[in-house]
Amino acid sequence: MNPDLLIKNFHDYTIVDVRSPFEYSKGHIPTSINIPLFSDEERKIIGTTYKQQGKKEAIEKGLGFVNLPKLIEQFKPIVGKPLVIYCARGGMRSYSVAWLLRLFDYDIQILKGGYKSFRGWAILQFKKEYNLKVIGGFTGIGKTEIIKQLNNSIDLEDLANHKGSVFGGFEKKQPTQEHFENLLAFSLFSLDKDWIFVEDESRFIGTIYIPNDFYDQMKKCSVIVLQDILDSRITKCVLQYKKHKKEDLKNAIKKIEKKLGILAAKTACCFIDDENYSEACRILFSYYDKGYSFSLSKRDPKSISYLEITNKTNEQICASLQNSN
Repeated sequence: MNPDLLIKNFHDYTIVDVRSPFEYSKGHIPTSINIPLFSDEERKIIGTTYKQQGKKEAIEKGLGFVNLPKLIEQFKPIVGKPLVIYCARGGMRSYSVAWLLRLFDYDIQILKGGYKSFRGWAILQFKKEYNLKVIGGFTGIGKTEIIKQLNNSIDLEDLANHKGSVFGGFEKKQPTQEHFENLLAFSLFSLDKDWIFVEDESRFIGTIYIPNDFYDQMKKCSVIVLQDILDSRITKCVLQYKKHKKEDLKNAIKKIEKKLGILAAKTACCFIDDENYSEACRILFSYYDKGYSFSLSKRDPKSISYLEITNKTNEQICASLQNSN
C-alpha cells in the first residue's frame, strides 16, 4: 500500500508503527499506534552488530531479542479493522511482524517504503497549491477560537501545541518539527480543497516553523483581518492568561524585555504582581499591535479585507467568513 491510498482511507485501517519508541517520538504517521519490535537499546545493539559484524549476525541478534508471545499479546486488543504496519523503510521489521501475524489470520498490509515513503509524501503536500483564506487580526481578537469553529480549517497553533505568542508555551510540550509537518500534511490532505481557513501566523510558532512552501502561500493569498475594540480584546486575553502562574507570565515578559522596553516590561510585571492583568495587557498590546501592523504592511493592500466583529457572536463571525469571497 502506498501513503496516498493509506491516508485517503485511514479511517478504514488500524495503522501500527513497529519502529522503536525513540523513532516513533521523533515523528510518525498521525493516528498510528506504536508496537515496537525492538526497544531503543535493542535497536542500537542490532545496528552496531550490523556495522561491525554483518547482516547475518545482526539478524541473529534481533531474533534473540524478540519476545513472540509478548508481541502477539500486544496485537490482541486490535480488532475490527484491517492492519497496516510500517517500519523505517518497509523492510525486515515490517515483513517479520506481518509474517508472524498472518499465522494468526490477521488481515494485514505493509506500507510500501515504510515511514520514509510517508515523509516524502508529507513534504510533497506543502508544494501543492491551496485555496487559502487567512484569518488575521491583532492579539486578543479571538482568531484561534474562530478557526476552531470554522468548517474546513486548520488550527496551526493546535498542531504546534503553542498559542503563538511569547505566552504560548505554558501548557503543552511541542511536537518535533518533523511530527508537526506530518500533522499538517495529514490535515491538508484530509480537508476539502475548495477553501481552507488558517490563522495569520508568523513563520515560527514557538520552536516550530511552518514549512517554507506552505508559508509562502499563506503570505501571498488574501487575508481577512478581524477588527474589535481594544477593551474587548483585553477582556479575552485576561480570561485566557490570568489562570497561569504569575512567575510564568513575568518570565515570558522578560523574553521580550528589549523589544518592549525595560521600563514597560518592569511596569507590566508590577501589574501582574498586583493581579491587574488588564493594564499589563495594554502594555503588551502596544508591542504586539505594532508588530502585526508591520506584518500587514508587507502584504499587497489589495489582498487585505476587514471584518468588524464588535458585539458579534462567534457563530455570526463564522457565518460571515464562510460566505466571504
